[in-house]
Amino acid sequence: MGKQRNDDEDKAFNGLVPWSMEEFNWVTAQFIKSKRKGDRRPSHVILGEIFLKRYDNRLQFMAHFYRHRMIIDFLDEYKEQLVKDGFSGDDGGGIGFIQALLESLCALPFSEVKTDKDGDKNRDFSYKEVKAATLKKINAHLN
Repeated sequence: MGKQRNDDEDKAFNGLVPWSMEEFNWVTAQFIKSKRKGDRRPSHVILGEIFLKRYDNRLQFMAHFYRHRMIIDFLDEYKEQLVKDGFSGDDGGGIGFIQALLESLCALPFSEVKTDKDGDKNRDFSYKEVKAATLKKINAHLN
């Protein structure tokens, strides 16, 4: 049997601590600024430092750091499907994902259970739920 998680870890690893798109953008800006200054450390080290400075509460640090990683992984894994579904636009610098998509990813829980190559079960975003939440946000802005 695997290691037992505490309540904070359960909240973080199940996506039950929502974040904001503004915070996601702030972290991204800090990361880019660090890279432009010539920081050659691995991305996860730079991001870990950014998150530690921003979130001194253990739950917030863990939850937001993990959610950030999940968002980046989701965008990478589904980039082709996201383009097909119209959730991106060419901003001249690559694929630029629209605001409603990022807002959804910052707030939704990780409701899909996936088994990794080692047989461990992990929670992740459900593409179906992300798509539905994003469309709902887009429709709300149109009305």
